[in-house]
Amino acid sequence: MSNNVTVYINKDYPLNSDKMFNFRNKIGLDLSFQSEARWDPKQKSEFISSLIRGMAPSRIIIANIESCLEEATEDSLCYNYFSEWLNRGKEGISIDGNNRTITIDEYLNDKVSIEHGEYNVPGGTVVINERNDRFNTHPKLMKEHINNNIRISVCEYVKATRSDLSQLFKCINNGVPLNPQELRNATLVPFAEEVRKLAKQYAGAFKHIFKSNGRRAIDEQIVNMCVYYTYGAVHGISKKDKDNAYDDNSTVWNNFKGAKKAIEETLKLADSYGDVGLKDVSTMMNLFIAVTYIQKEKRNIVDKEKFFKWFMATENARVADPRD
Repeated sequence: MSNNVTVYINKDYPLNSDKMFNFRNKIGLDLSFQSEARWDPKQKSEFISSLIRGMAPSRIIIANIESCLEEATEDSLCYNYFSEWLNRGKEGISIDGNNRTITIDEYLNDKVSIEHGEYNVPGGTVVINERNDRFNTHPKLMKEHINNNIRISVCEYVKATRSDLSQLFKCINNGVPLNPQELRNATLVPFAEEVRKLAKQYAGAFKHIFKSNGRRAIDEQIVNMCVYYTYGAVHGISKKDKDNAYDDNSTVWNNFKGAKKAIEETLKLADSYGDVGLKDVSTMMNLFIAVTYIQKEKRNIVDKEKFFKWFMATENARVADPRD
């Protein structure tokens, strides 16, 4: 944890202000902290309806990139991290509130409707139905209410390091039981980004194992592979090994180039030829172990389909053998 004192300021912006119309485009989504949009249309409608009724007070939390960059030592990991986001044209990094940010943006662009029924607003009662349930179709009285009363609260961290942002995310979610991989994912190191990329690119390889990458399940299997590649079978794979992989310049990170090659070959095989027989993580790991051995012996798999069929046949025979 950082010993520096973080500094934040709270700001309120009118819902229909230029700031909120451009907010989504100016805020970077770092998948260390946030997931891509998860809310369905009903959840989006419920949130905007609550916002208009004055019952959605939670703040969106961001890091102000320019302010945080000013506090960073030039050429440090912090400096490089914030500089990269600034060079992408972003003003802030989302720490909490991505679904709300997306929903507000979609509502202002008439892509989200509010719940139908009566709304008591200053000046009277407004009835919302299918003809006037989107932002630009609202009755005059509703628009006046939004213009005069509805504001979005944003908490901006103006002094914070990259490690502070990781800790902030964990503190915000302190009441939510994040699993170990979700906590690792919030660590701002290049290894975390590379793991996310592999998990997203090769999600299809796990189609018979996981229904989705919820709770970073695929990410964790990739981390398992990286740890095995680095230390081998004798060492084993512990929680501590996986946690330590997310340290700056960790041994696992220093061996990532070779691990990535073996992981990609394994997941390409699984994605191309895997069927319902490849339905558990132990089989996937055994496939990775075989591919790793071949690569470290400086050999190549010539006929990939034939190799995969051979592997599955021997794996199934091993599992079925009562002596094993």
